[in-house]
Amino acid sequence: MVPCPTARPTWSGRSRTGRRVSACSGTSRRTLTLRRHPTGRPMPDLITSEEMLIERMTAPSTAVVGAVSELEGDVVILGAGGKMGPTLAELLVRAGARRVIGVSRFSDARVGAYLEEAGVETVRADLLDEKDLARLPEAPNVLFLAGFKFGATGNASMTWAMNTWLPGRIMRRYAGSRVIYVSSGNVYAYTPVAEGGADEDGEIGPVGEYAQSRLGGERIAEHLCLEQGTPLLIVRLFYATELRYGIIHDLGRKIHDGVPIDLAMGHVNQIWQGDANSYLARMFPMCSSPATILNLTGPDVLSVRSMSE
Repeated sequence: MVPCPTARPTWSGRSRTGRRVSACSGTSRRTLTLRRHPTGRPMPDLITSEEMLIERMTAPSTAVVGAVSELEGDVVILGAGGKMGPTLAELLVRAGARRVIGVSRFSDARVGAYLEEAGVETVRADLLDEKDLARLPEAPNVLFLAGFKFGATGNASMTWAMNTWLPGRIMRRYAGSRVIYVSSGNVYAYTPVAEGGADEDGEIGPVGEYAQSRLGGERIAEHLCLEQGTPLLIVRLFYATELRYGIIHDLGRKIHDGVPIDLAMGHVNQIWQGDANSYLARMFPMCSSPATILNLTGPDVLSVRSMSE
């Protein structure tokens, strides 16, 4: 059993006021289906290079171009040097965003160089440093991707600092902006696979400090959303994958190396990273106060055994 959203062909959310919301393209209200690729093109049968992979994930669809064209002002991506940040930033540039600013420590200088070449302005900053936080550029549109997952085991203090304390600092720093905060589906309680998983109204029951810290960050962000009137969208992501990382990649690597597959966690949710980025690029109209909470994943609950076989 895994904490997973309902396997349904559309994605939608519910605000804290109880009103039902659907994805917006520009100002029109429309439901988007995950059974079609947001890029508007079918996936190729074979991706033969990293360049081809990146091209595929950063090519904007007509819907993305339309949504980005209606954004007023700059876009700041906090955590632009992580797994999703580089391709999301390039997608926004290619879609015609006026100015995209990527913020990260850029411990790998190659990532910063890649973003600059793609047309993204980069700012080197440690978001936990108050001086660095204060000097970040203003922007009306903020994508908050930064979090601490990889390496969280055995490093509880950093986990809570990044995932719980930092969201409050970001909400204070960008009180006048629209904020899309990418959280995690780990905040849900485990659910029987036969029931289709948890939706946005499902039971909250984070297991372990990583999941607990994620819920803590959401609650602090929600509080400041109400206190300040900051428009906020909390996106519970289950879980982005592409050919260089993710659960499917890890399974393939273990099978290749002859490592036994642990089936204790028998089912997972995945979404192609190119799809996830295409949805994130269109979500700013969903920011609201009180906050809107939205699950973002693929339409199916995937069997680890079936994928491995």
